[in-house]
Amino acid sequence: MAKQLPKHNGSREPLHDHNLSVAHFLPLTDHERRTWNDDAAVNPRNFSASVSPPRPRSLQSAQAILDALDTLDAFFLPSAYGSPTASQYFSCAKRFCTTLNRRFPITPLSVPVVVAWLDDQFHSFGSAIATDFQYARRPSVYTQSFTTFDINRPASYQLQMCITQAYLVSQPTRTVHHNPTRHSTTTVQSDSIGQHSTAQHSRVGIPPAVRDNIPTSDGKSICLRFLSNKGCNAGPLGALCGRGSRARIHAIPTRLPSSVSSHIVTHLNGLKQEYSHLA
Repeated sequence: MAKQLPKHNGSREPLHDHNLSVAHFLPLTDHERRTWNDDAAVNPRNFSASVSPPRPRSLQSAQAILDALDTLDAFFLPSAYGSPTASQYFSCAKRFCTTLNRRFPITPLSVPVVVAWLDDQFHSFGSAIATDFQYARRPSVYTQSFTTFDINRPASYQLQMCITQAYLVSQPTRTVHHNPTRHSTTTVQSDSIGQHSTAQHSRVGIPPAVRDNIPTSDGKSICLRFLSNKGCNAGPLGALCGRGSRARIHAIPTRLPSSVSSHIVTHLNGLKQEYSHLA
């Protein structure tokens, strides 16, 4: 979700959301419901900065994403204490994810990609809704949600491509067995082609759309391998890898754009466990 939602159109009260993600909104346990909802009386009209939100849990499936969106949608239910604008917006997101999963199956490997993309959309929603409220306008991002969450529109094209790539990476490699006596030449040729393909895949370059969004530290782009499970042997935090204009720094950003986290998941075996909160 958004880093801050100073005002909610319709509720007219402050909402400080503590850098919440979709991952915070899995169905609450009885204990969480008592301590977070009941005892603290948490709702969009009374969300004190002193109240600690539930700890985010690891989302492993498409159903977990839909369950989290159900909870988020119910949290802003107009009949309770929410905002009609927010409720309808999150309902659009829920319908979008249901359709997306039918057309492009969301595998465990692509779940972080979808969560990061949704968090980016909710961040834009939260940033725009407060500005529009000050000018008594209907939030433009609410109207745009009907195109943002349209499976057939360009806004979701990049997400669909990332899910497809993650799905292909998760598929087992097909192995062809050859008779060692009659087809020895074919076997050697096939093995060399396979090794060449593997080497090419391991050297996948960073697309310009991803490179332009890589966070920086001390004027240098952050090394993505340092944050990933592939790792970088250039050194610890603060070290530099590469030379000249291609130098990268080992640093931890405050947040990763969805395109960057998607690249790490697809090509670098995902984020390290200690940096999973950046997605």
